[in-house]
Amino acid sequence: MKSKVVFILISIVFFITQSSCSTLQENQSTQHVGVFLPCSSPARWLTEGIEIRSILEDKGYAVELYYANKDSLIQKKQIEEAVRSGIDAMIVAAVTPKDIIKPLEFASSNNVKIIAYDRLLTNTESVSYFVGFDNFLIGEHQGTSLVEGLRSKGDGPYNIEIFAGCNQDGNAIYFYEGAMSIIRPLIKNGEINIVSNQVLFNDVCIENFCSNAASKRMEGLLSKYYSNGIVLNGVLSPSDSISIGLINVFDSTNSFSHDNYPVITGQNAEINNLIAITNSKQHSTIFKDSKLLAQMASSMIIAILNDEIPEINDSSSFHNGIKIVPTFLCEPVLITKDNYENILIETGHIRYEEIFANE
Repeated sequence: MKSKVVFILISIVFFITQSSCSTLQENQSTQHVGVFLPCSSPARWLTEGIEIRSILEDKGYAVELYYANKDSLIQKKQIEEAVRSGIDAMIVAAVTPKDIIKPLEFASSNNVKIIAYDRLLTNTESVSYFVGFDNFLIGEHQGTSLVEGLRSKGDGPYNIEIFAGCNQDGNAIYFYEGAMSIIRPLIKNGEINIVSNQVLFNDVCIENFCSNAASKRMEGLLSKYYSNGIVLNGVLSPSDSISIGLINVFDSTNSFSHDNYPVITGQNAEINNLIAITNSKQHSTIFKDSKLLAQMASSMIIAILNDEIPEINDSSSFHNGIKIVPTFLCEPVLITKDNYENILIETGHIRYEEIFANE
């Protein structure tokens, strides 16, 4: 059923993308908004794009959705073509911010208002506002959750390994630094031990947050550092896709059972990871209310197109290398086995049947 829904969403997005240029030409009196998202998978990008489109169209705006298939060159061309077609504002979640600086400057020179979405647009004067989640706080939640999970299993010291997100993703360094702000003091006092000594961000990052790449790295770590009886107690994982890669490795070996399964963190509250949490294979994840993010981005667009000042809650923290970008931060929520029902199921974000389909 889930795959059928995703297929329908993809079909909708295909139709929207194909018809975007003609829509611009046919509605010259209507203000137009381009929404540029990095990819259509995971499904969050599909649902968020459609949510933004629905909100803005209800307010009388024309909206064109663009998905870049994780390719900066595609996104660059999409932005340039949309600006030439005559958009008035854009919401941009960049594949790689540095690769679209010139298209953003081209847009700004044509009086297009630009909102950075989920990922800060760096090293450019062109961005007006940023809406996202507090990514440093996400990392702090992950680090704190990892430590709490380790301590709940007994006294230290604890052997852990560090995984980080893609070094081309502007958010990944914030996840890492937030988590390490919790973990570094415990490394220093001896409570936590990194057996591999691989701690630096560029040594532990996983390209595109890829499950297979995470699996491959973990297999190498286990073979090299944990084959002589040393126990792996936990893994800092910045995302659910990486967490699934780790779980696949742990499930494929006889070295880990319910009693000694490593404590694993995550992010995005994906269904498979929530199932893993209920089975005590993943300790925690981070829920980011993408609907709220889409609503805030839409409200920003409406404000700036009406020459009003959008709501912000951070006017000083986000320097993109050129300037401080006024920001609205949505709050992430830590999800564990103890609270997932209250936060996700009872609020309607996820159906009970999605997690317990086999019951």
